[in-house]
Amino acid sequence: MCVVLATGACTSGGGGDDATPTGAPSSGTATSTASASPSSAAPTTPDEIPSAATAPPSEAADRPGRQDSALQRLPGSSKAGCVAVGSQRDVRSGELAAGNFADARAAFKASPTSAFPLYVIPADVSDEKATLSVTLAQRDGSGAVTVKSSTTETADRFKYHLVQLTVPSAGDWRITATSGSAKGCWDVTFAS
Repeated sequence: MCVVLATGACTSGGGGDDATPTGAPSSGTATSTASASPSSAAPTTPDEIPSAATAPPSEAADRPGRQDSALQRLPGSSKAGCVAVGSQRDVRSGELAAGNFADARAAFKASPTSAFPLYVIPADVSDEKATLSVTLAQRDGSGAVTVKSSTTETADRFKYHLVQLTVPSAGDWRITATSGSAKGCWDVTFAS
């Protein structure tokens, strides 16, 4: 099975721990403070992001320990701050990108109580031990749940963190993430 990331990279393998969905690779153990269950829905190939085969050869511009080219092709903002996801699949917020929001919204609609995978792609990968912290909260800050990942996965040459999130109810939610000094924020609407 192939899991296609926002970068157009395909990764395959079998899941192993609670933070890794079925069909995604497992390179270590991720910790979670929320309940997690594997998801069998693999992300789909993005329409709005050029595949690696058709994208301009910007990957060569990455400095050691950086993967800026993975984020450059995505909608959103290179500046820190919350970004409205809307109907986008993968969205950049500052030095982080996250997705697959299209699959997350579809998974919630199909089964509102089930967990879904969310991957977060940091631009800075120089600290191999950087922990990712992802918080899901209602827009007013209530109902906050935090999950963490201390491992990175690799698809082609790009690295990402993978967590499982469960949205407690339909509505407008804010997902915030930190990895090292990088911060990202995405406003997402989940409808049942």
